[in-house]
Amino acid sequence: MKKVLISLILFFTSLTTVMAIDGVKVTIAIDEENHIKKQIVIENEDKELILKVPSSGKIPGNIYGYHVNLNGISSNTMYKDKNTEIVLESLDNQDRVVVNSEYDISYKQNDGYEYFDILEGINKDIKYLNVQVKFEEDYKIEDLKMFVNGKETEDYSDYITDNIASLKVNNVKANDVVSFQVKRNIKSNYSVLTIISFVFPVLCLIFSFTLWYYYGKDRSEDIEKRMNPARQLTLLDVARLYNEKITRSDVISLIFSLCSKGFMKIVETRDDLKLVRLKNYSGHSYSEGLLFDAIFIKSFVGTFEEALNRKKKEYNDEVSVKDVKVIRTVDRILANENMSDKRFEYFEKDTGTKKHLIMGMAITSLVLVTINPFITINNPLFFILALLIEIISFYIIYKFIGYIDLTKLKAYLVPVLLAILFFILIFAFIFGTNSVYEIAYLLGIVSVIGMMILAKYMPKRNVYGDKLFHNMEGFKKLLEEGTKEEYRSVLNTNDSYYYDVICYMYIFGDKDIVSKRFKNIVTKECEWFESYKKFDYTSFNKTCDVIFEVIRENN
Repeated sequence: MKKVLISLILFFTSLTTVMAIDGVKVTIAIDEENHIKKQIVIENEDKELILKVPSSGKIPGNIYGYHVNLNGISSNTMYKDKNTEIVLESLDNQDRVVVNSEYDISYKQNDGYEYFDILEGINKDIKYLNVQVKFEEDYKIEDLKMFVNGKETEDYSDYITDNIASLKVNNVKANDVVSFQVKRNIKSNYSVLTIISFVFPVLCLIFSFTLWYYYGKDRSEDIEKRMNPARQLTLLDVARLYNEKITRSDVISLIFSLCSKGFMKIVETRDDLKLVRLKNYSGHSYSEGLLFDAIFIKSFVGTFEEALNRKKKEYNDEVSVKDVKVIRTVDRILANENMSDKRFEYFEKDTGTKKHLIMGMAITSLVLVTINPFITINNPLFFILALLIEIISFYIIYKFIGYIDLTKLKAYLVPVLLAILFFILIFAFIFGTNSVYEIAYLLGIVSVIGMMILAKYMPKRNVYGDKLFHNMEGFKKLLEEGTKEEYRSVLNTNDSYYYDVICYMYIFGDKDIVSKRFKNIVTKECEWFESYKKFDYTSFNKTCDVIFEVIRENN
């Protein structure tokens, strides 16, 4: 009788210490990069529970790890034994234990299969283990098998719906390791939009190059250095010859042309910069005359008819640079200089529409490669984000291509690096979606940049324009690439040469480059510049830049 009693006591003691768990549910989400999010829900009926965790793999602190909830309430329970176990003690026999984990870990085999853990082991028997595995939608699951302690239990390849596999194992023993292996490949049946976003930009780039080659490529010719610009061209004609149309900055550069021609000068005092009238404008440039009058004119005088026809004018002798307000005159000059008959004086008329066609293809390509991955997310906020990225991307590319001379990238190192950084950040964001989108995005951005470069150089110059362009290229080449001996030679011929051509440097956008090359070679002081301090070449150039920027910003 005593032996029977002891046996019963041991039996009931064993029931309390090795009581089986009725049910465990495991939900696993696996993305393209094998980043795993797992939730284990345990219907616990005992006072203690020990869960084993992966002993290898990438589990950085503060980012990935394990979070335990008891009955929906967060617990500060720590896992022990070098992160190989989670030990829960003093439970209430009714606690519903939820373990949320996130980590990067998988084992790829030589035959193409990948091995994933489901349950690394619990110190209790489990009657029913239900598992749901969700794979990235862009993958096709070809084969999936369940394993317990390394032994195959069942092939679940036919239990996958919409890339979600529902698995089930009964009577899992204490500390059993449950896992599965899977073979998956990227789906080949991508949406029509994905295929178009992948192919369209490349085809557009090829087509744009063809258009540029036949309708935009200028005639090549050996360029020889020339001392002077083409005589038949005004300063704004030169700007139009290079960029097809006049900009606000081009008009502001006329100030230095007026100075070099002796109509006005720059005076620097201790607290101000002034433009001083030397004589009334008597040149042959309509635009220069308008700008001169806008700077200095005080009023129109004489009879009513003379004032109405603006025949007699009264001028101020000097004007502070900060007070120069010529915005209306600048707009009037731009409207006159950018008239279609003048724009096509140097360019062939039939190339303008082809340029617009290339720009249209570039914009469409940018929209496709940017918006496609965000559409697949099915979130309106991401759609709005995609539109913002498109607008910002187009603005950056447009400004980058429009204002940077691709033959002088060294001078634009900072904006180039900033532009590259911006697109790397966008790429890093899209990197988390799908490799096909990444490739499409990179090819698309490269294609868009290529198209916009071709569009920039699309207007083909006519025979007359080609002749003048090569003439000006020779002049520009001397400024940018001349040797010290060549600079000394032109200065010996004309010691005011640098000051006479400074207005062209603003048109070409190479003022800083040329001024550095002429430094220590120019010895004569500028005749149309006065300062309260001794003349200094470097200070003079900085002052010119300040005047240019102040007037441009104010107008």
